[in-house]
Amino acid sequence: MNSSYALGHADEELARLEHQAAMLAPATGLLLRRAGIGPGMRVLDLGTGTGDVARMVADLVGPTGSVVGVDRAPDALAAAARLTDQPNITFVEGDIADWRSSESFDAVVGRLVLVHTPDPVAVLRHHAGSVRAGGVVVALEFDMTGARSVPPTPLVTRAREWICGAIERAGMDPGLGARLGGLFRSAGLGEPTMVGVQGYHPAGDPNGPLVLAGVLRSLLPLLVATGVAGEEEVGVGSVRERVERELTEAGAVFVPPTLVGAWARRK
Repeated sequence: MNSSYALGHADEELARLEHQAAMLAPATGLLLRRAGIGPGMRVLDLGTGTGDVARMVADLVGPTGSVVGVDRAPDALAAAARLTDQPNITFVEGDIADWRSSESFDAVVGRLVLVHTPDPVAVLRHHAGSVRAGGVVVALEFDMTGARSVPPTPLVTRAREWICGAIERAGMDPGLGARLGGLFRSAGLGEPTMVGVQGYHPAGDPNGPLVLAGVLRSLLPLLVATGVAGEEEVGVGSVRERVERELTEAGAVFVPPTLVGAWARRK
């Protein structure tokens, strides 16, 4: 089985992921702490990318703990190395579908990675085997189906339909976060604890339109290839400004996808 990131790792996409990671940092930290990530633990970060989650985990486990971040993209790992100064993090090139350490871990975590794998249950089962008894498996994934504006606005509504439609046609699940419980059970991990964290961006906050426009820009080839929307229809060159204007005129709040965390202890 081969797992790959559908949006690639060009410099522009890596920059978008860095902005997304900064916005997700508070929710990610909350969920990791709730899952029990703490001092002294040895943690595996799946699909580490540019290392944002690995660095957060390194802060949580402290100098007596350690983090191994694994990713199959050399350019992402190179960026991770440039951005990381914590001595307790090691980055390794490998496919999360079959990579395995010779040592066990106290926890394995993965943020927004299962959605890009053809068999997320197999990935969970594979890496659960590296977790010691009593250790924890943690998955953080989006439920994109709940993204919206309040009150509803036309372009935000269309953008959600475009994004979810393209992801579905590409064989991925835009509502994967909501289904993590079933994946954990199928992987033999039992019934996980599940918590969703939702952000809100009031009218005038540029971050909501910036995130939505960035996703549409990165997904544009997929939108076109799957027949969900055409380049002129999306208008990536002006979509950020159009979304921002629409939200401002309606006094609307932009509600991004919910970040859902699921975790379970290995028996």
